[in-house]
Amino acid sequence: EHKEHKEHKEHKEHKEKKHNPKPEANREHHHGHRDLRRLFKQGQKYLSPPASDPTRAFYESLLQENENSKIAIRYCVEYGILSIEEHRVCLRKYEKSKVKEKALSLQKAVRARMPRLRLK
Repeated sequence: EHKEHKEHKEHKEHKEKKHNPKPEANREHHHGHRDLRRLFKQGQKYLSPPASDPTRAFYESLLQENENSKIAIRYCVEYGILSIEEHRVCLRKYEKSKVKEKALSLQKAVRARMPRLRLK
């Protein structure tokens, strides 16, 4: 009788494991997805493409040829493909260009709303 009780208990434990496979692993798996944003560099908006990506290679080479290229700076910052030091330098340039773009768009909006003055 003791042997039957032990077998029943083992069978029950086996069933529980089967229905509830490692809840800790599931939590870590979901938690890992949330951690991706923590790995982003300041100003980064998108996941970094692989090093073999042709678009990435284009913008990296463009930035090497012209360190003030606005489109290369934007891509490199938003995709976080540079080293930390290079990223910081480009981030400063990126933020300055964003401020200038906002000011220009505001000026254009004001000019569009102002009536034209006629000179006599």
